[in-house]
Amino acid sequence: MDVRRKVAIEQIQEEHRHLRELLEAAEQVFQARELNRDAVRELVRSLQREVLEHFQHEETGGYFSDALEAAPRLSERAEHLLEEHRLMAEEVTEWLQVIDKGEQDAAWWEEVGGRFERFAKRLHAHELAETALLQEAYMDDIGSTD
Repeated sequence: MDVRRKVAIEQIQEEHRHLRELLEAAEQVFQARELNRDAVRELVRSLQREVLEHFQHEETGGYFSDALEAAPRLSERAEHLLEEHRLMAEEVTEWLQVIDKGEQDAAWWEEVGGRFERFAKRLHAHELAETALLQEAYMDDIGSTD
């Protein structure tokens, strides 16, 4: 694997670690249910900024294009992962709308916290799929040159 590809994988993995840390901190907030609506909204907006920035890096940083150059047969999987970026961005926008609705009671916390849980699971699965795609592309590339 050339240095550029190795750096790309390491950068994505570092961003994934950072997102996991943010999600773990957010999980504690949603479990404790102690913040007011404004603080919850700001927490979710912060997550939104970080996730969208991460997606932007992946989409414009050449990560997928380099991987597809190495293994074009993975293009359908890569397209699916890129489409998930759009869907997760929409999901967070809807989540923010829910935060602004209703009273901040037990039902509100259930809805807002449930959305967090679903988003966190979806993002985690997405990250694993991205890492697997990149590793498969680059490992295939290495194998083809041996």
